[in-house]
Amino acid sequence: MDWDTNIPVGVFEIALLSAGGAIRAGKAVLEGEVDNCFAMIRPPGHHAKPYIGAGFCYLNNMAIMVKWLQKHGIRKIMILDWDAHHGDGTQEIFYYDDKVLFISTHQMPLYPGTGFPYECGAGDGEGYTINIPLPPGTSDDGYMMVIEEIIKPVAEEFEPEFIAVSAGQDNHFTDPITGLALTARGYAEIMREAVRLSEKYCDGRIVAVLEGGYSVESALPYTNLGIISAMAGLDISCIREPLNYLQELKFRRKESALKKLEDNINDVKKVHSKYWKCF
Repeated sequence: MDWDTNIPVGVFEIALLSAGGAIRAGKAVLEGEVDNCFAMIRPPGHHAKPYIGAGFCYLNNMAIMVKWLQKHGIRKIMILDWDAHHGDGTQEIFYYDDKVLFISTHQMPLYPGTGFPYECGAGDGEGYTINIPLPPGTSDDGYMMVIEEIIKPVAEEFEPEFIAVSAGQDNHFTDPITGLALTARGYAEIMREAVRLSEKYCDGRIVAVLEGGYSVESALPYTNLGIISAMAGLDISCIREPLNYLQELKFRRKESALKKLEDNINDVKKVHSKYWKCF
């Protein structure tokens, strides 16, 4: 384990249940038991690697579920990791795999200090890792820009058979350990776009797996509602936090972040232009 991931009594058994919950979600969607699924499991997993637990993660729930799906006949899987922290564990596990497209949006600079655009995969997997750094203060409009400029075009070219979302919720504007400014409505919007991609390319097969998120009372009740509503096809137009949160949103959101994000997106397109025709 790394220095900031403690090992309380019983954590391994709980981590096994969390990984099993991710598998159960994937199985339910694959077998048609449900249309889609949100595995609200903890502890999270996307920093865990085969040889070490890190960043509050013990077992990589997402990678375990994706490996299970691969063993059960799914050939092409797109992982969308929107946690505020780079999913370095998931990236490393699939870095050489051309059947798994790993796309990560994450605040930079921030733990774990990885996730630069030039980290794009290796061997057979070269070009199948796409990292999109987000400046502090990035809000809903920045995330939608990333979806339109990067995620949608690549998904159209890749044509996944299954979409898996590492649904971190620490990019909410009230999160105490990050500096992003996504709102509950923003979560609903990006999940709705992910669902639309799944309906277009993989018969609606999409699973979200809960990752980070440390504003337990101020964020998670609203962000979870937004994600679930979008996955259920409900109206998301009225989803929002209490009005007294808005002052904090004004403080966290930075207009200058959009210009920096545009530069980052252009860097990503430049790196990946030799792998993807859409760029």
